[in-house]
Amino acid sequence: MVRLTGFLVQMLHLLLVVLIFSGAAFILGGLLSFAAERFADKNKNPLTDEIEKALPGAQCGQCGYIGCREYAAAVARGEAPVNLCSPGGDSCTRALAELMHVPVPARNVRASEELVALIDQEKCIGCTKCAKVCPYDSITGKLKEKHWVDPSLCMGCEKCLPVCPAKCIAMKPLEPTTATWNWQISGELLEIRNRETEL
Repeated sequence: MVRLTGFLVQMLHLLLVVLIFSGAAFILGGLLSFAAERFADKNKNPLTDEIEKALPGAQCGQCGYIGCREYAAAVARGEAPVNLCSPGGDSCTRALAELMHVPVPARNVRASEELVALIDQEKCIGCTKCAKVCPYDSITGKLKEKHWVDPSLCMGCEKCLPVCPAKCIAMKPLEPTTATWNWQISGELLEIRNRETEL
């Protein structure tokens, strides 16, 4: 009988502790919910989410903002131009301009150069640090082996530069190939060619 009473007392103490902690958690949750509602940004621009989705998500900071979310919010407020995202390039600029209903501006100088990361094979020590931080998986290579960059995947975010201990990565203009060359024919040449085909 004494053992049973002691067991019941222990169970009641345990139940009391559980009820106290549950109540405290419930009250704290209620307070946090109230604070979130009370201090929520009532002036949040609904465009921010759409603009952030149109960005590449590199979080590289080349636009001058801490991350893509901050840049998206600044664009949505009309405080930042739509052409600051170098990794996103022209397609991103056009998407942001369409969302903001503004004309597509000229690309910034950095983006127009189409810089990509290139690794100096003689200096590369194969540490894999650059490959680990690359958000586009454009760098390949095994530990203690030379690494290389796939220029078709590199978006020029420069995240690999500061982590390279051998300082063997440089941003250089993309070498034109038959796939990347601008094959547009000027209006004058097109007119001459059309005249020749008519003859």
